[in-house]
Amino acid sequence: IERTHLFDVHLGETVAPYVTLDPLKALLPLKQGEAAIPEDENGPGGTRLGGLERRMRERWQTVSRLWDDNKGLNDKKNLLERLNYNRDLSAQLAWQYEPRGRPVRLVRTQSGEPTAALVTENEVLVDTKLYWVTCKNLKEANYLLAIINSDALYQAVQPLMSKGQFGSRDLHKHLWKLPIPEFDPKQKLHMVIAKAGERAAAGGRRGSWPKYGRNMATDSR
Repeated sequence: IERTHLFDVHLGETVAPYVTLDPLKALLPLKQGEAAIPEDENGPGGTRLGGLERRMRERWQTVSRLWDDNKGLNDKKNLLERLNYNRDLSAQLAWQYEPRGRPVRLVRTQSGEPTAALVTENEVLVDTKLYWVTCKNLKEANYLLAIINSDALYQAVQPLMSKGQFGSRDLHKHLWKLPIPEFDPKQKLHMVIAKAGERAAAGGRRGSWPKYGRNMATDSR
């Protein structure tokens, strides 16, 4: 397949507390370096074939037929609409090619224990099983990292999560129902928490945490 259609993608399995692992590869009906998806509701799978390379056109036609032959009877979406569900893929492309200064981006898991990490590569895409959050600056991002990755937050959000065979399962947006204060750089405790998140992301040892960050260090996974 043409390399121009291969993209790095993060899924839940490539995100660990404070760090991202090696991204996976995804084959998408758009070209690297282009912000717009070649959409055409009358084309195969909802895509304008002229916007794709030859091998990709053939593969897209094949998977589009498979999708149409096997999707649910009540599913009216074509393959591109499903791939770009709620315009999430389009939103990420628009964010990547925003000419102004981009905010810092972090990702967090949608299910299981709350887990968050910074995403430093602007070109990496995020799968729908992850939520991506933009922050005003790196300090705010580190503040949220320390909070989301803490055992204290997990214990607080568990009662709000749905339950499965192995315990609490779906996190979704429940963590934002908790009284998490908005980051304020003028608040000393907020800056201490942000520093704790920064050190954890850098692999700092607990012994190097500041005095006011002890509880965060102890509670953090």
